[in-house]
Amino acid sequence: MRTESSEDFQTVEDLICENMELHDQIFQQENEMDEREVCRRQVENMLADTLMKLSMCEASLDASIRCRNEMEKEKTLMRKELEWTRRKLQETEAMYFQSRWIIHDLRKAIKEHDVLSSSSEIERIFQQLNEHLYEVKVHPDTARESSEMTSPSCS
Repeated sequence: MRTESSEDFQTVEDLICENMELHDQIFQQENEMDEREVCRRQVENMLADTLMKLSMCEASLDASIRCRNEMEKEKTLMRKELEWTRRKLQETEAMYFQSRWIIHDLRKAIKEHDVLSSSSEIERIFQQLNEHLYEVKVHPDTARESSEMTSPSCS
């Protein structure tokens, strides 16, 4: 019976050792699970922070895109306005030089026809000149068209 009891004792000791090893393994696995849980939470927090930063970057990018688009529209409008202003300046300069030539021609005609005794003819020429200058100031577009069609004659 001794052998049997010694065997039983050995088996019990083996079971106790195995039980202790299993407890150690369970303890280690629980510690590892706790560590993994801590790591998982840290990764979740990092992910949440990264998503927040991404969201802020996207909002900033959207604002930048809107601002850029508005600036492009404003730039286009300013270019159109500048082109319109240049065109109007060229038209005004052309009318100015045309008026200067008309004045020059009229003065030349007056000097050439100084022998005219009729003051009504001179008055008519000055009247035409004044009308043309008035048209240039008041209605630059129509004055240009009408002066191209007819120029005042002195004869």
